[in-house]
Amino acid sequence: GDIFYDFTSAIPNNAEFYDVSFQDVNRDGLKDIIIYGVDDDISSSTAKIFTQNTNGLFEVDGDMTQELNNSGNNKDIKTITDYLITLYILVK
Repeated sequence: GDIFYDFTSAIPNNAEFYDVSFQDVNRDGLKDIIIYGVDDDISSSTAKIFTQNTNGLFEVDGDMTQELNNSGNNKDIKTITDYLITLYILVK
């Protein structure tokens, strides 16, 4: 029943998120989080990338999240991961 981190402040109330992936997105050796879903207000796919800090807390990487969503490569976790790999950001 312990809550380790509350992501609700970074996720809009009108969004339905469907997939979550834990990967080292920024190559710092820590597990980051990719969350994918649909923003009901604009009926569009959306993704959020949370990077983990050395203290264990997560924060939204606004620049990476915006670049990903602006690119249109945010349709599902596989598309997101493939896009990040092509940018040499994601370590497989």
